[in-house]
Amino acid sequence: MNNIQIKTSGAVTAHYDFYPASPKGEKLFSVRAGVPLPDAFNELSLLLSQSQSVVEDMCTSVSAGEAPQAHWAASRLLDFTFALVQSMHGGLVEHERSIEQPTEPTR
Repeated sequence: MNNIQIKTSGAVTAHYDFYPASPKGEKLFSVRAGVPLPDAFNELSLLLSQSQSVVEDMCTSVSAGEAPQAHWAASRLLDFTFALVQSMHGGLVEHERSIEQPTEPTR
């Protein structure tokens, strides 16, 4: 775990637009750039937990013979979760590139 913390120290999310809102492909939502990755990981954990809870509720309703009502909620939560993962990945890649770039010495 310490290696992950060292590699991500200073890494932040990258801007990521998602969820098409029009036939032209304009996106309705976005993940903000600049959120520290540890904070983003906390939100990712919450989104995954809530998605799992909604899916489990749907399974319970179906096994009880009821029509599932929460399938769209699960779909949206997973859209948000995927977008956050993409943003975090983009931010980590940017951070790693900035570490690999040699800096010019000051004169």
